[in-house]
Amino acid sequence: MGNHPFLKYANGYLDTVRGYLADETVKCLARRFDRMDRDVERLVSEGLIKTASPAKWSMNDMLAYVNYRYSLNLSL
Repeated sequence: MGNHPFLKYANGYLDTVRGYLADETVKCLARRFDRMDRDVERLVSEGLIKTASPAKWSMNDMLAYVNYRYSLNLSL
């Protein structure tokens, strides 16, 4: 699916909501999704998540992402 499957899904969402949200909101979400993509790629490289594609995530993969964010004392 390419090098950044997470961003493919995130950008698809942004394309869907672009006409309904303010431009600044879309920019903020795009930055957030970029950061999330870097987090996901890191967790995949460390073997904590099996794939970067959200469509293929298991409950354990989602939990690994949430636990990673909480371990940094950060919100999702």
